[in-house]
Formats: sequence, C-alpha cells, structure tokens
Amino acid sequence: MMMRLMCMMVLGLAGMIHNGFAVDPELAGRVTDAITRGSRFLQSKQLDDGSWISHPAVTGLCVIAIHDTDSQNAARVKQAVNNGLDYILQSVQPDGSIWTENAHAYPNYTTAISLVALSTVNRPGDLDAIRSARRYLMDSQFQDRNSIDYGGIGYSKTGRADLTNLTWTAEALYHTDYLDQETQGDSAVAAQQVRDLWEKVQVFITNCQNLPEMNKQDWVSKRDDDYGGFVYRPTESKSGSLTDASGKVSLLSSGSVTYAGLMSMIYAKMDKDDYRVKGAMSYIRNHYTLEENPGMGVQGLYYYLNIMTKAFNAYSEDVIVDAGGTPHKWRSEVTEKFLSMQQPDGHWINENGRYMESVPELVTAHSVTAMKIALGSD
Repeated sequence: MMMRLMCMMVLGLAGMIHNGFAVDPELAGRVTDAITRGSRFLQSKQLDDGSWISHPAVTGLCVIAIHDTDSQNAARVKQAVNNGLDYILQSVQPDGSIWTENAHAYPNYTTAISLVALSTVNRPGDLDAIRSARRYLMDSQFQDRNSIDYGGIGYSKTGRADLTNLTWTAEALYHTDYLDQETQGDSAVAAQQVRDLWEKVQVFITNCQNLPEMNKQDWVSKRDDDYGGFVYRPTESKSGSLTDASGKVSLLSSGSVTYAGLMSMIYAKMDKDDYRVKGAMSYIRNHYTLEENPGMGVQGLYYYLNIMTKAFNAYSEDVIVDAGGTPHKWRSEVTEKFLSMQQPDGHWINENGRYMESVPELVTAHSVTAMKIALGSD
C-alpha cells in the first residue's frame, strides 16, 4: 500500500516542471531524417491498387504515417496518400463501414483506423464517407446496461467489446467531432446522442480498470503492481491472471492497454483531476519504460510505443515524473528509442510476431507516426 500512496503523491509534481519542452534541434534533425527514410520505405511497399498488404486498416496506418512527410518528394507522397485513400474508399460498405473480404471479421477496427486516415488528410470529396463511417461507429456501441460490454466497442456490432477497439473508435470520433458543430449535426437530439455516447464510454473504461475504489468487479486486483492499470476487457487480460491462496482470481494490468485507457479517458472528456485518470497515471509512473510493453515483454512493443506517444501527447505534459521521482522528457526518449531500432533501409520490425509486428509495413507505420507526434509535427 505504501507504494500506491507514493505513486499517488507524485501526481502533482509534473505540474511544477516547465511545460512546453521542445526536442533538441540536433535530435530533431535526426528524427526528421528517420521519418523521411521510414516514409520512403513505406512508399516503396505500396501495391499497385494503392493498398499496403491489401488491407484497409494497414493502408490507413500507412497513410497516416506518410502524410506530410518527405518534403523533398511532396508530390510523390501526395499521390501515394491519395492512392491509399482511394483504395480505402473502394472498401466502403453500404452501411458506412469500411472493410474488405480479408477483414470482414472486424469491421469496426478497420472502419475506425480508416476514418482516422480519411480525417487526417481531410479531402473535401471524402466528407460523405467520413460522415457515414462516423455514424456506423457510433451505432456500434454496446447498449445493454446489463452486459459487461455496455458502453464499449468491439470488432463488430455483435460479440464483445474490448479496450483496443474502443480506443481506435474513440480516436476516430474525437478527430471528427467537428462534424457535430456543423449545420447538419447541429440539433439538440444529435448533441445529446454524442454526450450519451461519451458517458457510456466512461462506464466501459471504468469497468476495465484495476482501481478497487471505482471498480467493484470480483476480478479487480488488489496488488500495488496492478493498481490504476487497465485490462483488455472486463473478464480478460492479455497479461494473464493471478490466483491467490484463497482462490481469488485477479486480472493483471498491462502497459499498452493502460495507455489506451488513458487516451480514451481524455477523449471522453475526463480531466486530469478525475480519480480514474490519476489512477492510470499512477500505474504509468510506476511502470515507465521504453524497453518493453509492461506485463507483456516485447509482445506488441511498437503498438505500445505508439499508443504511449499518443496518450502522453493527449495528456499535454512534456515531462513525466516516474514513481521514483525521475523526470522523463518523453518526446526525446521515445524518438531516441525509435532511432536505435530503425533498420538501414528505413524500416522497423519486431522479432516477436504477435499482433502482426513481424510485418514491417505495420510497425514502420507505427514508428513513423509516433515520431511525428513526438516531434510535434502531427
């Protein structure tokens, strides 16, 4: 319990540190060069139909990555981006979802990533597809109050919800919320629907957090090491479980889903003083590392580094103080980590292939995107 109290005490320290930290110019130059080389690698892997590995979600990730990179070849990048988005548009279904036959089992996942890509580039001609995809995702939220999936988003409208799909959907909806301010969506009913959606998101998020004060489910861990962290979904953790002497089964927190939970909480308009946000930051400060995905080793390492970068960027503090009191200029630390792992031809790869991280197109997209965010250029 003492560890838990110490972690909570340092929550206010970051506010005492100067905000607005900028990446060192020399480092920024090396990062820009790495981004360019990563972008060119991705461009070289684009297929004739405009896709990457014939998959709309991976195509979306690559579009997000290469957009506004490689200024010396801006026209070529723009064409690659347009070709990728055109491929995505060919995958739009009548109900607004975006998927192809090889991605039919998880339409929400591919729709959410595709919507982030479409909204990132924001071509005027794509507005109808953006609106339709947004409506589809909003309609995919689980509505049964008696279900542990209530408020969440899953791979499809049936089955079960999980925090990874929720986070991608939350990101897509957050970055398209400007549509709610336009005339077409400016009605009291539409505005209330959006508020209701985010309130339900908060319910699901709470039900995925190892926070005994807020989450009373039987599986919630009482270990200091899990405190404030998140699990993949209620009743399931990708980090596994622990059974104590009394037979109680507790689900273990892990790093990547905790950062996903933090980012989703911010998108759901939960402020830094919310006890759940403080709990997540307590776990993060106690497990701050770039060497592994806490609780999972090197499994999903690149997704972990990407979601960490996006979460810290959304959290809007450039220095994170860990549980031991050490300040971390995470923008510099994250970019240095990616620089150390880049291959000579510009790509990145994880020798552990779980979550498709042996696919260089996927992890290179994660890496380039994260470095752009860390550099403040995205």
